[in-house]
Amino acid sequence: MNDYSTSCIHQLFEHQAKLSPNNIAVIFEGSSLTYAELNDKANQLARLLQNKGVKPETLVGICINRSFDMMIALLAILKAGGAYVPFDPSYPKERLSFIAEDTGINLLLTQSDLIKDLPTLNCELFKLDTDWDQLSNYQKTNIFSHVKAENLAYVIYTSGSTGIPKGVMMQHDSVVNQLEWIVQYLQLSHNDIVLQQTSISFDVSVLELFEGLISGGKLVMAKPDGHRDNLYIIDLIRLQNVTTMHLSPSVLQILMDTSGFDQCVSLRQVCSAGEALPVSIANNFSNRNNASLFNMYGPTEAAVITTSSPINSKLNSNSVPIGKAVNNTKIYILDKNYQLVSEGKIGELYIGGIQVARGYLNRPELTQERFIKGLFNQNEDYRLYKTGDLARYLNDGNLEYLGRVDHQIQLRGNRIEPGEIENRLTQHPDIINALVVLHEGQFNNQYLVAYLISDIKEITNSIKI
Repeated sequence: MNDYSTSCIHQLFEHQAKLSPNNIAVIFEGSSLTYAELNDKANQLARLLQNKGVKPETLVGICINRSFDMMIALLAILKAGGAYVPFDPSYPKERLSFIAEDTGINLLLTQSDLIKDLPTLNCELFKLDTDWDQLSNYQKTNIFSHVKAENLAYVIYTSGSTGIPKGVMMQHDSVVNQLEWIVQYLQLSHNDIVLQQTSISFDVSVLELFEGLISGGKLVMAKPDGHRDNLYIIDLIRLQNVTTMHLSPSVLQILMDTSGFDQCVSLRQVCSAGEALPVSIANNFSNRNNASLFNMYGPTEAAVITTSSPINSKLNSNSVPIGKAVNNTKIYILDKNYQLVSEGKIGELYIGGIQVARGYLNRPELTQERFIKGLFNQNEDYRLYKTGDLARYLNDGNLEYLGRVDHQIQLRGNRIEPGEIENRLTQHPDIINALVVLHEGQFNNQYLVAYLISDIKEITNSIKI
């Protein structure tokens, strides 16, 4: 399938806003916005952003707690032609400073109560909660920009093995392909209600934020830090009749262990991704809930999800397959010589197609190393992303994930480079060396453990993360 869309993300939303302007689009803390209200507010903010110089390929920072303002700001940045860069308020100041310096942003959209916790940034701060009156005179009609499908939509920073985070540059066409695929795959419609609980610093939030809105459904946003409260999430699912959720396997297990989850009868489908789905969790879910379960796989460097497998019955195998490739995406299993391995043989998983990122911002050498050109396609723009994941094709055409070729860790939906944590720990003057490893406790409860060598005590200690 090669019917690439030429639309941008915000244009998919604008189309739906035209079809159902008076329908509720977003629900947050007992209040709601219609499609027309959300579109109007985003258009006003987009005009202000353009007046501040935002255009295609302009990076705009956003540091906002989950709220209506967050959704308005994300749409506005895209409408103005720019690309958003998430700044998670919970991140250390040093990481936020690095992201600001690396991206060179001139503007950060934020909220007044977050400013005190931000590092000193060499850019303008626009406070959405107090500066909104500046927008009252701007028109509410859809705004024009010169942005095209091949322009950037966002830059999300991920963990780096050398201790330096790396910004993944994702284009509109990659994300639109993903969104149009998942709407079709999950058969989303105006009847669906999607829960948004993931930080926008993680790419799965892109699906949560936009998949429901481009299909005419509702977006229910959890309160800030609400994702940390299992009882709150379960109550929210039941109160708002949520039909669709995206969860890591470990979070899914925690919810299933929480009182009241069995009463979440509105759930139609749960998408599991971010780490390997254990057979025990898949079977446990199937035994306790009538919702469909999908095991999905994909790195940030390939627009969220690249393969998916429906779990239709009890599994008797040792692992849960990650399924088959999404539309306009191709999976290659290669050996160390970049040759295709035969069916059943283990190799490294490479991803090709429309969803592969442009590369890493300001990291040309790392981009060249991980985004490889000249394999299986002579198009100079065609590149394969080297995932570092081991996999093999099963005889039914599905893929089986088999771990990492390096030391990267997947934990509760996050891809973590132990080297970044070790690098940070050894910056302490009393620590000579550090080793970070993944441990697994009871009931698939995984956690990180850091082993430290201290110059003062001359002994090895460990701390649980």
